[in-house]
Amino acid sequence: MKRRVRTVVNKREMENIIDEYSILGYEIKERGNRFCMVQKNSYGGALGHIVVFILTVGLTFGLGNLLYGIFAYYHYSKQIYLKLRDGDDGSDK
Repeated sequence: MKRRVRTVVNKREMENIIDEYSILGYEIKERGNRFCMVQKNSYGGALGHIVVFILTVGLTFGLGNLLYGIFAYYHYSKQIYLKLRDGDDGSDK
């Protein structure tokens, strides 16, 4: 899973960024007073699942698709960790 850390100046900026990520399909996974973690899951594209199904259906009876979905979840999902800049009290200056 790809993880990115983004530092923000104040809580207002954090709320605006959270709203933007929500519009893009991210979900809030964890939230605290000075941080927030948003995540967008991916289980692989339809084309990838079709190709895996065609190539492995005779050998794995569909298990290949499940394994591809698990692989895609850990490889293509994105996490963004938002945190307030050190030294800020979290107020909207």
